[in-house]
Amino acid sequence: MRWTFFIQQKLKVAALLACIMALIVITNLLGRKSVGDFSRSFSAIYNDRLVPATDIFHLTENLYHKRFLIEDLLFSENTDAHTVAGKLDEHNRHIATLVTKYEKTYLVDRESQSLDRFKRLLGNYSQLEQAIIRLSRDNYKEAGANLYKTEGKPAHQQIIKQLAELTDIQALVGNELIKDSAGIAATANLLFFIQIVLAMVIGAIIMALVLSSKITGKVQHDYNLN
Repeated sequence: MRWTFFIQQKLKVAALLACIMALIVITNLLGRKSVGDFSRSFSAIYNDRLVPATDIFHLTENLYHKRFLIEDLLFSENTDAHTVAGKLDEHNRHIATLVTKYEKTYLVDRESQSLDRFKRLLGNYSQLEQAIIRLSRDNYKEAGANLYKTEGKPAHQQIIKQLAELTDIQALVGNELIKDSAGIAATANLLFFIQIVLAMVIGAIIMALVLSSKITGKVQHDYNLN
């Protein structure tokens, strides 16, 4: 009966160890998933927030260069309309490349809507630029200057304001990603802590089994002597 009881106890311990090992495997898999989520979150912060924020800066830079070119054309006697048109085309190509690059990143709904508004405003401003260029080529600089003051300059300001809105959205979404990353890191740390605790429990059980085996062996040996 004593051996039957001892075997039953060992089976219970083995079942307990199996459950603990299963928990360790599960927490390990969850921990790996958390690490993967953490890595993807940081990649998103860089690829979908920091890089587009830099692109917005370059968009703003190109837009101001375009504005300076138009102002030089209208308010300087030594600026040629054909030269300005060529430089404007170059900036337009840079802007188109940056917008296409921006569109390929992950966009939240509000961000996508803001970008669409920017593209519409940019199209309207580009049409005004072309109208001003044509007026200057036809020696109607005064009319071109009037068009710039009444429509061109306000349109440019609207575009810059729209880019500022995109920047604000970038900051808000980036902050949310940082909070998510902090939550993922906390979950991963908790899972690793659980693994350590479970490993300590297994160690304690193994030590208890070793001590139990020694005691049982000694009892059996003394019994045989009697």
